[in-house]
Amino acid sequence: MHSRLIGNVLGSALLAIVFMSMLSTSGYAQTTPGLTVISESDNPGGGTHQIVVHSALVGRDFVIVVSPPPMFGSLASPDLKAAGAAQANQKLPAIYALDGGYGMAGSIVQRMVGMGTMSPAYVVSVGYGEGGWHDTDLLYRSATEGGVTYGGGGAKFRSFLIEELRPFLEARYPLDPGKAILFGHSFSGVFAANVLADSPKAFEGYVIASPSMWIDRQVLDKLSRDPRNDGRRVFIAVGDQEEPRMLDGVDQLLAVLPSGSIAAKKVFAGGDPISYYPQLVPAAFRWLLPPVKDQ
Repeated sequence: MHSRLIGNVLGSALLAIVFMSMLSTSGYAQTTPGLTVISESDNPGGGTHQIVVHSALVGRDFVIVVSPPPMFGSLASPDLKAAGAAQANQKLPAIYALDGGYGMAGSIVQRMVGMGTMSPAYVVSVGYGEGGWHDTDLLYRSATEGGVTYGGGGAKFRSFLIEELRPFLEARYPLDPGKAILFGHSFSGVFAANVLADSPKAFEGYVIASPSMWIDRQVLDKLSRDPRNDGRRVFIAVGDQEEPRMLDGVDQLLAVLPSGSIAAKKVFAGGDPISYYPQLVPAAFRWLLPPVKDQ
């Protein structure tokens, strides 16, 4: 139950922040098949661009915040900045942070790139409009708790990410389609595990944090039945103060990763289901996208 509560609370908070920050709106404008732009706005102070889109596949709106990277090392030293200058005209990885990146993933990555502690990357924070559809979209199968049934929309949400959102953004920004990373925590961690099982080549890297494996045991079966994986990189994390079923789920997931996976596991000391998130972002992306000088 804690995953649902976390998602609802954070989703509501993120929604309030997002709509308060909107600086301008525009009328409906068709952009790519199936995806309609409802509004766009810039946040010059945060260096981000917000796009509200309507998905034909899902039938709802999503709030997308794109956080571009600063020049590599620009906050640290001229030498690091010069080392990253060669990448300025190259296509870069995109990190797709679900649950809106809890409103912090984009700014943490921007700071890391500026300090030269990871390679340049865009962060695409995928959040929700009105209605709080977190529980529906992130679970492939329906679940019932306290007489309430939710979930079952995971396959449609995956199609939105891969078939609608990514082509749209890759046409707008210098994003490398072969270096996309999917970042999920809690229910969105289970979602990321399902994408890894069903469409492993859709993303080059996966961050699967505190996945609620207990709510969808079938994903473990899917992963164990298909041992093929051509070097997907998977970072798995959990807090050591989480429920035993959460800790067990991480070990079970690690045990069934397809052979050929490049995996890392991190247990955050003193971490409850949400408190370690600010530490998770630096740890995961130093590993997945090491700085230029370390490559």
